[in-house]
Amino acid sequence: MQFANNAKVNTADELAKIGDQSLVRSKAYVNGEWIGTASGLAFDVTDPGTLDKIGSVADMDATEVRKAIEVATEAFGTWKKTTAKQRSVLLRKWHDVI
Repeated sequence: MQFANNAKVNTADELAKIGDQSLVRSKAYVNGEWIGTASGLAFDVTDPGTLDKIGSVADMDATEVRKAIEVATEAFGTWKKTTAKQRSVLLRKWHDVI
């Protein structure tokens, strides 16, 4: 990846710097839990600049995706009622973790 200031960043190297590697997941986060797929399949994610593998993610089928969308839509009802200040606090806590 290259930024406007011509600084080059290797995504795989940056991911390796994450203090808590348990934060890098290959499962899908659905309805408050990390789940695999019924098939057990996953696919690789690559850095388009280097073609290095940077991770893998659950290869969900259409039924699994629909279920994830349904529960995300329900969860958004609560999230949209969250104030900007509350969201900021939550995102900063998440930032501190990673």
